[in-house]
Amino acid sequence: HDAWSEMGEMYLQGKDSERDPKRAHDLFTKAMDKGSAIGAFNLGALYELGDGVKKDLSKAASWYQLSADRGFPFAAYRLGELYAS
Repeated sequence: HDAWSEMGEMYLQGKDSERDPKRAHDLFTKAMDKGSAIGAFNLGALYELGDGVKKDLSKAASWYQLSADRGFPFAAYRLGELYAS
């Protein structure tokens, strides 16, 4: 399932393809639907930054929380940073 996240990161960064944050969002969503903590984390980052989606810190926090609940420690860090700002 993290293959979807890896493909999403390629589109987000423009590696081997044109940069396409909306396509990355779709791929991260597929990864998250399959149980990927990294997919959920990447969705949080997109919403935190407003990259390819409307910036929404509440959605970012929700995605970071799901990612942390799935065992991705950096998501808990980002969530703490959001609450601290």
